Amino acid sequence: MESYFLDIPIYRCSEKKYLQELDKLRSNIHTSLEPQRKSVPEYNLDDIENRLFENKSYPYEYNEIIGWIKLYVLGTQLRGEYFFEVSSSKSHSIKTRINKGVRKKRFELFGKAFELSIRKEMNSHEIFTSLCERLVRLNLNERPFINRHLDLANLMAIGPHLNWISLMNNLDPYRQ
Repeated sequence: MESYFLDIPIYRCSEKKYLQELDKLRSNIHTSLEPQRKSVPEYNLDDIENRLFENKSYPYEYNEIIGWIKLYVLGTQLRGEYFFEVSSSKSHSIKTRINKGVRKKRFELFGKAFELSIRKEMNSHEIFTSLCERLVRLNLNERPFINRHLDLANLMAIGPHLNWISLMNNLDPYRQ
């Protein structure tokens, strides 16, 4: 039985790209209202533009999550398995974007994202560094993580302070 200890969100895109998409959305809304500029007072058009933008946009955090990597220990390895949001009609069909207003998200296990063997001579800092490097390589080089954004903020906040050797010993199902 896996002892999960951290979930890493997988976002559809980076926050920077998302903000660029919002800028384009605002520009498209502004352009679409251009024909009405002569017949409607400017303050009314600004209000309409703002309401349209608010109806078609939403905050980045949480709303753009399309999957998770769940970290766990198995023997002398740190592993991650990944879950992606799936279309309700197609099992194992990764959904590329969460539509606004979705009430119920369904995530399915897709398999092992990575495994990282930890040598006995490694200290906590080396284990943490190896894990971070492995996650970055995963994000840059392996499908379906390429062009996605792994949010490593929580890992980076707590990782340097953890005793990774103790964590692995305590969570290893073979030692219990």
